[in-house]
Amino acid sequence: MANRNRTNPVQFYLSDDEQYILNTKFKASGMKRMSAFLRKLILYGYVYDVDYSYLRNYNTELGRISSNLNQIAKRVNSTGNIYQEA
Repeated sequence: MANRNRTNPVQFYLSDDEQYILNTKFKASGMKRMSAFLRKLILYGYVYDVDYSYLRNYNTELGRISSNLNQIAKRVNSTGNIYQEA
């Protein structure tokens, strides 16, 4: 713990209602650690969750396309012909 950047612990108390609200917002944020959530909230005043699922779908499709291109390049480099010989 001697080499940690964050050396100042912070402790505070919440009512049951405040704790419920905090937990609800933390779960909605999609973050994995409460400490990171609270730091971001303190530093920036807000935390929002961005849905990147559509980018994952694009990434999957790009992976498939690049695989197909690699197969074509391998065939051209090894046989000199794109089409399969009958």
